[in-house]
Amino acid sequence: MYDDKVEILNVDDALENLELLGRVLELADFSVRPATSGQAALQTAQAALPDLILRDLAMPVSGRLRDLPAYQGQPDNQRRARDLSHRPRRN
Repeated sequence: MYDDKVEILNVDDALENLELLGRVLELADFSVRPATSGQAALQTAQAALPDLILRDLAMPVSGRLRDLPAYQGQPDNQRRARDLSHRPRRN
């Protein structure tokens, strides 16, 4: 049977974050593949390219996910937490 769920590769070396986000995404009916290292994420993405990659930007190797041939020419929509931390808070 064909599974038409959006596949998300969830990459984080903090296991608690990985599990929490994975549960939230699964409850929203996404198919989630976890990876606890940048190298594992690369191998997983190369084996079967996901529709979306959510990654911890501070992890080693995770930046190389942008170098996968399938993502060449695709927009990189990453926002760093430190970039957002200088914005004034809304009350």
